[in-house]
Parts: sequence; structure tokens; C-alpha cells
Amino acid sequence: MKVKDQYIKILKNILTYNKNFSYDGSRCLRYYDNTVLIEAEVPDFLDLPIYTNNLEEILKFWTPETDVYEEAEGNINYLVLVNDKGKIKYRLSKSQLLAPEKPMPPIINLKIAETYFKFNLDYNKFSNLIKISNMLECDTVEVYSIDEHKIGLKSFQINDKRNKNYIIEIECDHEHTDKKCRFSLNRFNIIMASDYNFELGRFDNKKQNEFIKVKAFNGNVEMTYVFPNNI
Repeated sequence: MKVKDQYIKILKNILTYNKNFSYDGSRCLRYYDNTVLIEAEVPDFLDLPIYTNNLEEILKFWTPETDVYEEAEGNINYLVLVNDKGKIKYRLSKSQLLAPEKPMPPIINLKIAETYFKFNLDYNKFSNLIKISNMLECDTVEVYSIDEHKIGLKSFQINDKRNKNYIIEIECDHEHTDKKCRFSLNRFNIIMASDYNFELGRFDNKKQNEFIKVKAFNGNVEMTYVFPNNI
């Protein structure tokens, strides 16, 4: 079976967070740790379970023209890639070695107590935010209310926030508030997409954790990220 280029890009994006790959064949890609939750429904992706710590190397050979299937030799399962380079086989890991002990609940089941801000960014505004923040060596973004019609996004260095800033203003009707949300750019590796929907607020749990949720619209796939606000 061949895999669309957009799915290969999703795999490469997940790889920026974790070198191991755990997929149960359910056509939903999920990853989580204490810094991020990621979820993407991929309806025409592989229905083969894949558990490997070689994803980075595999993706060097995996293109949209590559046929992908599994092959067993005794009690060993292999992921097989066949393309113009020939046939490449990777031994797969046992699921119990890489699958999480406690599966992550679907993002839709996360209980949100309060939403502070909700807004959209197109690709150009989002890419400028990331590109210019990196050029200025900023590592943090703060989202705040300017008035009931505008919010501000300001990037800065967390250890010296007065040193240099990059600020953009977004039209966004909301209830004016003095609440602010900050998130780290260090692991903010969002896939390229046409549009991004941001939601910032706090979860309904004992710790009242604040969060940022981003939906990236990539073709017909909606990729969702949730970052705890742990700054």
C-alpha cells in the first residue's frame, strides 16, 4: 500500500517530538508526554500496527511512491518498503516495548473549564511568528487581551523579557481580561498548514492547569496539539 505525502509529513512532524513510533493500526496517530499531546485522524493511512525505534531512518526511504507492507519470518515481523531503490526491511519491535502503559484519552475528552482566547492564524502570520521569534532568539510567547476586539501575541526571552520582543496584533472579539497565557517555543513544532486555530484556557482538573490547543488544517486532515502551560 502507498501512503500520501501529507501523512509522511505528519510522521516527520511527530518524529520531532519522539524517536520511537507506536501505532496500533487504528488510523489515528497519537503521541503524548508531559509536554505535548498530539492527535490526527488519518482515515486512509495504513491499518498495520507499527512499533519501531527506527522511524527516523525509515522516513529517509519512505516516499509517496513507496509500497509499504509487513512481512513475517518466524516470530519476527518486518516493515517492508519497496521503491525504485529496491526492497528495504526493518525489524519491528514488540508492541509491549513501545506502546504506552496508559493509553492517552482522545483529545475531545479533555475537559476544559474556561477558554480565555480563541483565534485563527493563517500560514503567513504563524510562520512569521515562529521565524522572527527564532531570529530574535525568543523562547516564549505571551498571549494577552488588548481590548475586547484585539489580542496581542508577544515573543521574548523568558530570562530577559525586556531585551527584545516581537509583537503581532490579532482581530478577535472576546471578553476583555487581564489574564495572560504563556507557552514555550522550545518544543512548539507545528506542521505546515494552511490555517491554525488556537484556543487557550484552563483544564477542569484539580491542578487547574492552563493549556494551549492548536488545530492545524493540512488538506483534509486536522492535526491537533495540546501543550500544558508549564512556564
